[in-house]
Amino acid sequence: MPEDSKLNPVVRTTTIGVRVIREISIFPLSVTEQLNLTDLITKTLQEFFKADGGSKTLDVSTDNIEFVSFVVELIKTNVAEIIELVTEEEKDLLDDMTNEQLVDFAEVIYEMNFEVAKKKLAGLIKRIMNPPEDK
Repeated sequence: MPEDSKLNPVVRTTTIGVRVIREISIFPLSVTEQLNLTDLITKTLQEFFKADGGSKTLDVSTDNIEFVSFVVELIKTNVAEIIELVTEEEKDLLDDMTNEQLVDFAEVIYEMNFEVAKKKLAGLIKRIMNPPEDK
């Protein structure tokens, strides 16, 4: 990347490494990428709840083996694509990540791309529903 170019100020870094620790940059998703990722997660959740005749309920406790297995499978099947979307790393980052680092990585992606937008959207909806009175 040329030195005179400007990085997006939303870029965050996280530390990864099993033996040798290093920092990687995590870039925000575009709106299209966010929507595609949301669709992917929604579709996968729908498939999870349709299994067993649609009688499953959401129990996200860590002792719910079925849900934990579902989350692990979701990560395994999609993490390479997600990593490619948010980093400029050329090799498979999973080889350089511990489980804890992968969770930290996922948290950064969520916070950077979904949490802030969710809060701002909630604030906007509140303002629309309760407009200030004219003075």
